[in-house]
Amino acid sequence: MICSPQKNIRRIIGPKKKHELLLLIFLATCFCKNVKAQEDVKNSKQQELSAYERQTRLQPGLTPTFFAKESAKGSPYLSLNWMRGVVEFTDKRIIPGPDESMYFNYDKYNNRLYVINGQYKIWSYPIDSISGFILADSPQVYSFEKIPAIGNDFFLQSIVKSENGYSLYKRLITTMTSANYRSEGYYTLGEKYDEYKNYDEYYLIYPDKHKYKKFYLNKNAIYKVFKNDKTLLDDYIKQPVTEKDLVAIVEALNTLSPQ
Repeated sequence: MICSPQKNIRRIIGPKKKHELLLLIFLATCFCKNVKAQEDVKNSKQQELSAYERQTRLQPGLTPTFFAKESAKGSPYLSLNWMRGVVEFTDKRIIPGPDESMYFNYDKYNNRLYVINGQYKIWSYPIDSISGFILADSPQVYSFEKIPAIGNDFFLQSIVKSENGYSLYKRLITTMTSANYRSEGYYTLGEKYDEYKNYDEYYLIYPDKHKYKKFYLNKNAIYKVFKNDKTLLDDYIKQPVTEKDLVAIVEALNTLSPQ
């Protein structure tokens, strides 16, 4: 005959000890559950810590920065409009041909010429396939060409052209600064927009059409280029120096020089 647990307890320890033993069993059970709960919490915290360790670390004191990018300032294109024009390729082909309807724009940042036809198809040509082009953006007319004595990997604009005297060209260069805004919480840095900026590089070609000098539009650079004609420069150079001053100097030199 099998006795129930209560009878076994009564037989071993007697009726008076039964209550104390049951209480002891209850407390032991609660203690084990409490230990298990603490272990579960500990394991959970360890998992959270491990997950955090796997995350990309941020620099101390910085928080992620999100911002709406604003419209670019300036443009990579010569004009905001499509322009009429004429293009001559290195193989002597010329577009547009008879009865062709084409408009153009020049990407001065990437040095590509874009074309759109009457069917609104758009394509582009790289710089090495073109020898020169003329674009008209009323009332402005732009003329670009390559001068082999200077280089074939960029276009130049003619400012003063002379067969026997000095010639003056400029290169249009466009740079782009990307948006670099960020917030440090109590102050901000950078801009929320891309910005395109133009600057000009000038080339003076000597009468022999082989020698040339590159310079920028500032007084010191011009005096260095025209160092043999400083007396003439004093009559033309003002501050700030303008392209109009530069044109006057070259034209004066061509008047004084034997043609």
